[in-house]
Amino acid sequence: MKKKLTLAVILSLLSGGLVAQEAVSITLPDNPSREEVVRLATEVRPSYRQLDYQQREMLGFIHIGMNTFTGAEWGTGKENPSLFNPSQLDAEKWVKTFKDAGITGVILVAKHHDGFCVWPSKYTSHTVASSPWRNGKGDLVKEVADACRKYDMKLCLYLSPWDMHEKTYGTKAYNDYYIHQLEELLTNYGPVYLLWFDGAGTTNDVSGVEMPFDWERIFSKARKLQPDVLLSGNAPDIRWVGNEKGKGRETEWCAQGINNTETLFGALTGYNPTLHNLGSIDDLMKKKRLVWYPSRGGLPLRKGWFYNKRDDDNIKSLKYLVDSYFETIGQNANLLPNLSPDPTGRIPEKDANRLIQFGKIISRMKQTDYAKGATVKAVSGWEGSTPSDVITDDTPFTSWHTPNGTTAAVAEVQLRQPAMINVIKLQENVRDFGQRVEHFAIDV
Repeated sequence: MKKKLTLAVILSLLSGGLVAQEAVSITLPDNPSREEVVRLATEVRPSYRQLDYQQREMLGFIHIGMNTFTGAEWGTGKENPSLFNPSQLDAEKWVKTFKDAGITGVILVAKHHDGFCVWPSKYTSHTVASSPWRNGKGDLVKEVADACRKYDMKLCLYLSPWDMHEKTYGTKAYNDYYIHQLEELLTNYGPVYLLWFDGAGTTNDVSGVEMPFDWERIFSKARKLQPDVLLSGNAPDIRWVGNEKGKGRETEWCAQGINNTETLFGALTGYNPTLHNLGSIDDLMKKKRLVWYPSRGGLPLRKGWFYNKRDDDNIKSLKYLVDSYFETIGQNANLLPNLSPDPTGRIPEKDANRLIQFGKIISRMKQTDYAKGATVKAVSGWEGSTPSDVITDDTPFTSWHTPNGTTAAVAEVQLRQPAMINVIKLQENVRDFGQRVEHFAIDV
């Protein structure tokens, strides 16, 4: 097996040109051997969308809707739109808060499970158009989209598949309704970087309704309207890490096993997102198909996702946020910190300041790259004579590799001068070689 190992002792954000490659998935043979699964797992590749997403490390989240005014986390679909009136809402301040925290995109909840739309959808009256906010002329998606353009941030939208208000939910007709709303969001607000398809309530064990989702049609429509859009959640590009605590597994594999056969898969069969050894060879051997499926961990700064006054003194500490950074991004997942505007539409000052402080800690951590200019020596296991600086530069797409059959390699990094460091960043060139390294070891 051709092993790939890259070493980078860097404290800076990744960069580097991306080629527009699509993801590569692999169908496993019947009763494969362990060696076959290992070999085939290394042939799985990410798409250019997934590569860009993973290099961003973090996206921001904003939850506002009916629940902001009722104190609930999940509504009922029977709420009166007249409750929605965030009279002091300033979307630019929201987006700038994330920008100041070093985050490059924002996910807005456009519709949660209760079905209330924060844009004036023409397919339902359960929207901001029926509220007193902006005298019924408001469009929160537009305001956030405009703010994202102003601050050069990626616009991302959450459109709940489960809809407690819509009467067609549970029938094939709901697929038409849902696609109509997708069309509104993907044609009226400019480029959308990511669409979030939450899995909550999409099965009858939660919603009590068996909904025949036509995922392939839904996702195909999204890709037709915006080919570059990422499909996250109950969707084929990005998976849930398995909790809502901003924590990841010690090893978070991108190569995952599923039993679905369609390219644009929705509800997964034979897949448990909370499995402790998800993506291990033992896990992959039980599956039918291998796909590139990176994870993301949500992190509400408060106890819940929506604002609730009782949580005003229950904001996660800086230590918790920094630990979450290392327990998600540090373990090969992405992190999504959430802010919850209050009923006035403002993000509580304490929450905003906490996120910005967190972002500054991460920025300072990355300020100095002690590996730049270091001498790197190939001790054993490497193939060919590769310039040493390619594994200490600022791109993961230049690297050393080993010949076929080699399963271990050692490199020695000699810094230019003694330095006190407490963060080491190790990465693979997954664009060209997939995910291959099973263990890293560092001796100092």
